[in-house]
Amino acid sequence: MLRTMSALTCEWFAATIFRDQGMRRPEMRMRMIDGFNEGWIDFRDPNAERRKGRTGIDEAIAGLLNAGAER
Repeated sequence: MLRTMSALTCEWFAATIFRDQGMRRPEMRMRMIDGFNEGWIDFRDPNAERRKGRTGIDEAIAGLLNAGAER
């Protein structure tokens, strides 16, 4: 089961979230996530299949809530 949750960057650096998940040294994972979010890490193959859409945050959250309600 996949569960989404928001996490403030300050919580990352306090390392509470990743340490709670069992990581001993979460710094590299934090840098990787920042890299994807900030755009300085990208996929090597520019022709790799990517899915981009125009789904807004409200629609995405509604979809998650509806999927959870159906269970």
